[in-house]
Amino acid sequence: MSRYENAPENAYKIMNKLIGDHFSYLAGSKIQILFDTKKKKRGGEYRIGSIQTTNDLTKFLTSDDEGEAADYIMYIDKLIWNLTEDRDKERIVYHELCHCDVNLEKTNPYKIKDHEIQGFYSELDFNNDDPKWKLRLSTIASSVYDEEE
Repeated sequence: MSRYENAPENAYKIMNKLIGDHFSYLAGSKIQILFDTKKKKRGGEYRIGSIQTTNDLTKFLTSDDEGEAADYIMYIDKLIWNLTEDRDKERIVYHELCHCDVNLEKTNPYKIKDHEIQGFYSELDFNNDDPKWKLRLSTIASSVYDEEE
């Protein structure tokens, strides 16, 4: 069994709606979403999601029948995704999209940017109904994964 799985259509629907509503500069980019079936810890906390730009190998591996390759690959913890409501799914995808930086004037226009604060300034408004969502999801991850051990 592979560690990674293709994300279902609803993940792409969430992402495409967020791009249309908040990240218009990503409209021309191709983002592949993969579920990670293995728990991942970084800095003592479980990692719910991450995103990376593609390199020559991942471009080749993500090429479709027309030869169009992904510009970014988003990874989401499958177990946490399946345990969360739609609003939290939006929060996860929104956060990962905040990492994307596009400058079409450059040869390689797709980059990743680091957090501006503990997250991103734009998340403050987006998550004003639940500003501690990340801590809440991390607690869920800890309780589920620590129980497995």
